[in-house]
Amino acid sequence: MSFNGAVTEEESEQRIPIIVFGLEGYAEKSCGGWGFYGKWASHTGYRHTHGSELDKEGLQHLAKELYREQSTLCYLIGDEHKEFGWKKVRINMHGHVEIRLPQWADTSIKDALSSLGVCMSCPSNCYWVFPSDVELYQAKEVLEPLLQPNTRFADETDLARKLSENFPSSELGFRETQLSLF
Repeated sequence: MSFNGAVTEEESEQRIPIIVFGLEGYAEKSCGGWGFYGKWASHTGYRHTHGSELDKEGLQHLAKELYREQSTLCYLIGDEHKEFGWKKVRINMHGHVEIRLPQWADTSIKDALSSLGVCMSCPSNCYWVFPSDVELYQAKEVLEPLLQPNTRFADETDLARKLSENFPSSELGFRETQLSLF
């Protein structure tokens, strides 16, 4: 990348555009392999693979495999190593209920969470925390649309709508209604 942030001609030749089931991204040759960039690459939007002998067709095939690996997952990201169960909703070290969004999360999801009183606690890891009086079971009830299998690549505007619609019927929504009556 040049000093002004523009992509140089040499760099654009190294970037190979890839579209996987409508999701745009690209592959880029890197030291000892390929870097894949796009939602389908991982929850961070990046994945590195070793091996440099891949043609355009091979890169497309590998990108589809990365997509398939994630497509069955729920929207929320786990917080621990896979062998520990990838807890999607957990209690953090401060005693607050905490979740993790994908790095590429849409503003509609973030806005829906903010409207429920959930705040971003760590921008670099995309952690969000509920108010201190929210219990784990209550958060899971509200977050049910984001915990469903096969929602990793679902329409985020639709997920945000479902999240907002789910809130009034949850115990948290009922509690809010009761408090507002006083």
